[in-house]
Amino acid sequence: KDIELRLNIEKEYGIKALNKDGVNLGMEIIKYKYLEATHKNWYDIKDLRSPCDMIPLKDVILPFIKFDNPILATLLDEMKQQVVSPDRKGYEKHFLLDGLEYSVGVGGIHSVNNPEIIKPKEDEIISDVDVASLYPSLIIQYEFYPPHLGKEFLDVYKRIKDERIEAKHNGNKLKNLTLKLSINGLSGNLQSPYSFCYSPFTVMQIRINGQLLLLMLAEKLIAIGCKIIQANTEGLFVLRKRANEEEFKKVCKEWEELTKLELEEDRFEALYQYAINDYLGILEGYSENKNKK
Repeated sequence: KDIELRLNIEKEYGIKALNKDGVNLGMEIIKYKYLEATHKNWYDIKDLRSPCDMIPLKDVILPFIKFDNPILATLLDEMKQQVVSPDRKGYEKHFLLDGLEYSVGVGGIHSVNNPEIIKPKEDEIISDVDVASLYPSLIIQYEFYPPHLGKEFLDVYKRIKDERIEAKHNGNKLKNLTLKLSINGLSGNLQSPYSFCYSPFTVMQIRINGQLLLLMLAEKLIAIGCKIIQANTEGLFVLRKRANEEEFKKVCKEWEELTKLELEEDRFEALYQYAINDYLGILEGYSENKNKK
């Protein structure tokens, strides 16, 4: 499948794909489509960058982000006072919210979890509530793009995402996988001074706002009695009473309308957690269906 994918990329885009890793392939496709759309050549853009010495986070944070919870309100005020360097050093904060320890900063958000087995009771639901394609969606919805490449870059990136969704719906697996490489490979290249997309300010726009928007969702869910089990880059594990399901859905819908982002949910029978990136979830319905043919 990997060889087939790479041969397809070589055929469709004329890119030498067999000797490149997935991220570099994705960026080659973005470069190809950008040059095609702007009628430029590689020598016009290869040395372009948007460097900066320091980044005040107050200039990064979206204006509608706010909190009612005093812990989160204080966190937001503190974050707005921070000035960080483009190499992502300079700010990390740990705090407790409703009994769970969080870490936020220039690298993203995650909770600090101890080994634990979590099984919801009959009157409870546990689910993973993720933001669909968080970083690509933030880039498109809030126009976070490298200034030196202009808004044409955003238009190209959006077309790639739309093409990928169409391919996925049409069952075109090769095209879906090909364009997925482009969609997901951008954020890392935005922080690489060796990339023509280099724009550390854009990286901070994506990462800082991503974690603050997730905290806005966590705050609203906690306020209606939900328990956040785990927080990670793209979502939250949420434990709640079945009786609260309508309130839960209402909070999620209102958050989607406010942020222009889309949530996806997977429900679990159990969560076996060792650490933030080391856990096993048993999907809801597994126990009933595991022995059925």
